[in-house]
Amino acid sequence: MSGSGADTRRRVQFPASEAEAGKPGLSRRFAELARADAWSVRRTLTVLFVVVALPTCTMLALLTPLGQVADEPAHVLRTASLLHGQWIGRRGIAVEDGKTRIRAGLDVDQALLGVQSGPERTKFALEDMTRAREQGWAGFLYFYPIASVAIYMPAFYGPAAVGMGVAKLAGAGPFVATYAARLANVACFVALGLAALLLARRGHALLFCTLMLPMTVSLAASVNQDGQIIAASVLAAALLTRLDVPTAAGPALPRGAAFWVAGLLLACIAAVKPPYAPLLALLLLPLPPMQDWLGLRRPLLLRVVVVVLLLLPGLLWGWLAVAHVATPFPKPPYEPGPLWTGPRPALLDETDPAAQLGILLAAPLRFLSLPWISLIHDPGLLRSAVGVLGWLTVLLPRTLYTLWWTAMPAALLCDLMARWTGEKQGWLAGFTLGLAAAAACVLGIYLSQYLSWTLVGNATVQGSSGRYFLPILPFLALSLPVFKTQSEWLRAGLAAVPAAAALAGAVVLPPWIVYAMILR
Repeated sequence: MSGSGADTRRRVQFPASEAEAGKPGLSRRFAELARADAWSVRRTLTVLFVVVALPTCTMLALLTPLGQVADEPAHVLRTASLLHGQWIGRRGIAVEDGKTRIRAGLDVDQALLGVQSGPERTKFALEDMTRAREQGWAGFLYFYPIASVAIYMPAFYGPAAVGMGVAKLAGAGPFVATYAARLANVACFVALGLAALLLARRGHALLFCTLMLPMTVSLAASVNQDGQIIAASVLAAALLTRLDVPTAAGPALPRGAAFWVAGLLLACIAAVKPPYAPLLALLLLPLPPMQDWLGLRRPLLLRVVVVVLLLLPGLLWGWLAVAHVATPFPKPPYEPGPLWTGPRPALLDETDPAAQLGILLAAPLRFLSLPWISLIHDPGLLRSAVGVLGWLTVLLPRTLYTLWWTAMPAALLCDLMARWTGEKQGWLAGFTLGLAAAAACVLGIYLSQYLSWTLVGNATVQGSSGRYFLPILPFLALSLPVFKTQSEWLRAGLAAVPAAAALAGAVVLPPWIVYAMILR
């Protein structure tokens, strides 16, 4: 064992003003918020989140025409499939352009397709919604090929399925039932976000920004599971801020529910979307100072074992999905791209993961170069992370983008200046692990898009969007160093920027949706 006994018994210590965040129970958090003399950046952002997010998400859920959030029609069908016990999709026969093919899909009530629309339509009239409201359930199931969601583990479809199921039992048609699914997702999103801001010990400004970005709010107000995934990642990051530095004198694994709930959330996220699996490595945080590692082999080893065990459900689900459900994505006929080494001419009409993997293995550096080239040559990435609504077609006012691009670094500085007097010697190792996990997630996102969605032989990755990176963002709060500051006024000023951005979004987003999608 290296290091003195005093060093190995160190814990992260918080001043009295911040230690209150460590007390158990949500009821006590609400009691703290009610104290007039205890207001801080943390409490202000927590209250502002509820006051702004709940009405904004509710208005967007009611105002946005059904199907006019990216990929929402597919997620509506996946939600409905759970109501009759279809936990995973299946392979079935589909006719495409006169050809019979085997496609991954779901068994759904066809009426759900009639009350929503896809990217081919961008304007709606009130009479369109009236006709959709009058449509009833078909009463029988129809196989619909939809490879994009048929393989998803249903971990984050629960709230929407409950909302849709309750509405259906109450006699609602597919139109109202789909809106009920949206509102159930709104309630779950706000609850998860509130719990995260109440339970976090640091990083509140960054967590608040992640929750209040226009893209996040739009997803939360839809049946798309991505809104719930972002909220779950924020809660997982918040729970991990409550863990102490491992010590030889302490328990091998953290006591209390924070570690295990965070682990369960991260395991679900990784099982639903495998590119986020590297986030499970953040269960090792906070890391002790490097000079103490030899004396802490058992606690660190047990955490590694837990991480591996939490990966297993996702691996088993992935094997089941690939072996028994997944099929290539259909595409309009195309000629393979420049990296294709097969015979030409070759006219393809679907993706081919095996061919794409062969292209990567032929030049292994492409595992890094293709994602990097695609990342740096995507000028709309930051804008789509803030919010490009609808089917990535509805741009927001330029001022709102500028405000959010200012709010993110302001939130980061605000969190760096939080009052914190804990152990700082291990921050470099934690920062390195956090950066490596984030980079691995980004790499995984691009590689999965290249294998499953990109046209064969293409020299860049297709289909990536800034919203895919939002579940990674809140974990910056775990790995960045925190420096003690005496200026609460400075922190308040920095926190005011994301607060202003959130308020601006609440004012702009609902009328902007009406203007972009409903008014003619």
